[in-house]
Amino acid sequence: MNISFTFTVKEEPLSVEEGHERVTQLLAAMRPFLPIPEWYVTPGKKGRLVAVSDSVQFLARARHDLAEHIRAWSAIGILPEYPFGFEVTLTSAKDEKAYDTEEGICTLRFKPGGGRIQLHIHTPDLAWPSKLTERMKNILNAVSHLNPASLEFASLDVEQHPRKDGDRGTDQYSFDFGPFPYPRFLGWMGFVPKVLKPQDIPEAAEVIPLPNCHGSIVIAVGDIFDLRNPQHIKQAQQVEMRLAALDALPEIERNLKMT
Repeated sequence: MNISFTFTVKEEPLSVEEGHERVTQLLAAMRPFLPIPEWYVTPGKKGRLVAVSDSVQFLARARHDLAEHIRAWSAIGILPEYPFGFEVTLTSAKDEKAYDTEEGICTLRFKPGGGRIQLHIHTPDLAWPSKLTERMKNILNAVSHLNPASLEFASLDVEQHPRKDGDRGTDQYSFDFGPFPYPRFLGWMGFVPKVLKPQDIPEAAEVIPLPNCHGSIVIAVGDIFDLRNPQHIKQAQQVEMRLAALDALPEIERNLKMT
């Protein structure tokens, strides 16, 4: 299985320096639950990796990339100014071979100017089979508390290969099983912008109200989410329908804006 957290945040274009500080804080918040020794900017240039921990090289690369984005944007002439500011894509893979083969490889797309932060994890069930649900819940909780005024919604999508129907590709909860049109889904777990109590969503495995964050963490399925398990699918769907009835499952069009 592969999983993807999507954090929808308030659109906030950042300078390179602000972006570096924010992404460093985010990685530090996740580090206790996501044992990644180093993160690198991707794609690498001429085989040379730039580590986030190397602030001098990281800032130089970020300034170069932002200048390239601005130059390309200006050439199209859509708007007078580039509206997104700092953005970066990071990976925990040291090389292309590791990216394709190693269990637990992560990709982080940090795009606050577009209102989106996404964390993709390759085969976490093989990398950390023990207490995976708890590990993912802790990541979600850490990010929810990092900048509560900014977080609007979070979801955790699950994909599995091969497809259940035998076709090529993967099954993905949000596209293949969600009760509402994509991108309106919670998935395995997520953050919703409404303070809820466990009794509000009896179908959920766990509901954690976060009054200081003006929302709640909702764990739809307590076990490792298995798209081959009809009960897991049914439970996640019931949770989402309950959230929709409570007006706690927003339609986030920005989920389609940046990939």
